Amino acid sequence: MSGGADRMVADDGRRDEAGPFDGDDPPSAAHVALKQALRRLDAALDAESAFLRQGLAGNFDEITRQKGQCLLDLARLARVVDVQALATGEEGDALRRNVRHIRARLADSEATLARYLDAAREVGAIVSEGMRMAESDGTYAEAGPFGRYGR
Repeated sequence: MSGGADRMVADDGRRDEAGPFDGDDPPSAAHVALKQALRRLDAALDAESAFLRQGLAGNFDEITRQKGQCLLDLARLARVVDVQALATGEEGDALRRNVRHIRARLADSEATLARYLDAAREVGAIVSEGMRMAESDGTYAEAGPFGRYGR
């Protein structure tokens, strides 16, 4: 999939890019597809972090859909592409940098979402306790240090 074989050949048999001895082979179709999938995931993570930074009240449906589509694209690519072969050479170095970048972004996203979930649980517990206290008439309340009514 790499090398001069990926170059387009003109009608007269000449290659439309540099000759076969230039050493600067264009990236393979697999490299391009993987790079595009990683860029889409990076953009989805940008949208998610902007959404969370702004504290927008709403749902994550579109962001979740985008991230799910990126996962599907990457899973499909992993089934048909020899990742070991892609990880060689200069393009492989760039690919490894991109993957490390995405891993770091996903870790940040996971931590941010975990903080939001923890905060939501805490707020939910406070609201739940407040509702429970508001509905209670004190009949089954624990006695305070000064007796039942001396809270």
